[in-house]
Amino acid sequence: MPVAAIASKFKNTHDLAGVAEALRDSGLRGEFDWGESAGTTALDAKTAGELFEARTMNCYEFVHFCAYLCSGHKTVGPGHEHGTGIPLIKCTDASVMTRSYFTIPAMHLSRLQNISRGALVVGVKATGNNAAGFFHIGISTGREEVIHLISAGWAWADDLKSAPRKEWFSPDKYKELWIASYNWRSVGDPYVAPAPSFFLRPEGDATVAAVDASSRTSR
Repeated sequence: MPVAAIASKFKNTHDLAGVAEALRDSGLRGEFDWGESAGTTALDAKTAGELFEARTMNCYEFVHFCAYLCSGHKTVGPGHEHGTGIPLIKCTDASVMTRSYFTIPAMHLSRLQNISRGALVVGVKATGNNAAGFFHIGISTGREEVIHLISAGWAWADDLKSAPRKEWFSPDKYKELWIASYNWRSVGDPYVAPAPSFFLRPEGDATVAAVDASSRTSR
């Protein structure tokens, strides 16, 4: 399915996971080129058409890209009243997530039973993080799976049930993980995502005390 068709299907749904799944399953996953300067990027796009053709981006720009596809497709500048202006999308590391998030010690990742569909899973290393404080980010499908853009340039899906054996989002790769909501203001939308939630297996562990019960049950 072309990106323009995905954008049309998901417009105003705010279904981040649905867009990520559609991109993964579209046959386009191998077209993405991880980077920040080469090729046509989401940052360069002057029209919605150019944005839909963008394939060069990094992990958090991929999240912004998915968010724009399922947002209201806001534009700015000449022609914006007719939807033909410059896509309103703020592709920065600091603007990708809300300031409220859960922190999970990475050692407990394999004990997570579920992370909310559409929540952001953010990997934080001991060193080498970006200016916003994280190293990598992806989108939860709600089925113990994260879709993210890896450095090889693919929209990749990681099965969290096998996390200890995976390169990405594994306990031996990060100091901690953040579970966050996307910041929809970055694509000009007033929509406020539900608080992210995750469920722990009943054995219990040190993270239970840090979980807000109201957020834990929100969807």
